[in-house]
Amino acid sequence: MVAVAAGAVTSSGSALATPHEDASGEHIDLIAHQSTISPSAPEVPPTASDQAEAPVPLPGSPEPITPREDAADEGAASMVTSLMTGTAIDTYRQVTEETARRPKAAMPTSGSLTSGFGQRWGALHGGADIANAIGTPILAASEGMVIDAGPAQGFGNWVRIMSDEGTMTVYGHMEEVLVSTGQRVQAGQTIALMGNRGFSTGPHLHFEVWTNEGRDRADPLEWLRQKGVDPYSTNSLAVQS
Repeated sequence: MVAVAAGAVTSSGSALATPHEDASGEHIDLIAHQSTISPSAPEVPPTASDQAEAPVPLPGSPEPITPREDAADEGAASMVTSLMTGTAIDTYRQVTEETARRPKAAMPTSGSLTSGFGQRWGALHGGADIANAIGTPILAASEGMVIDAGPAQGFGNWVRIMSDEGTMTVYGHMEEVLVSTGQRVQAGQTIALMGNRGFSTGPHLHFEVWTNEGRDRADPLEWLRQKGVDPYSTNSLAVQS
């Protein structure tokens, strides 16, 4: 039997009572229930840092396992990204091919050439006059932005289109205008119907081409040839006898 000295303190901080003997002479060790801390001492509540402090891992314990995305989810995400990329590439290829197939220039209408570019009646006639019936479609000779569409002095109604390369095409004497200012049009797109409005001697289209951002006039038929459109080979134009 291990003897414990009187007044000793346990590891938990409790004092041990003085040993007592019973009638048989055996020692009975009584553990005192009285705390060695004064009852009047205030209790110190645990701090937040004490409560939140993470336990220190023991030496040799395995590292915590970090959750990772499921492999199936990763594969699905990769497949979606691949499909989206492929769709974007296909769309870009389709738009590029369609743009390449678009005509760079088009004959603005069909009919008889009644007056060409050059001197006429002692003054410069700055365009080409092509006669046909009222309501004959008039097409954009090149792609670009519509900068004017509607009434115009002398022309009755007109449309002016500025191309990306800085060439302006002008269309006059229309019966009806089918586009509006600020609209983007493609070469060959119908923009108006032929008419006899303004200073005109009969239903026709007066067609002009201005180069260098609209500063210099050019022969419209020659300009069309340079763009790969031969007005006569397309059977769109006949010379009035």
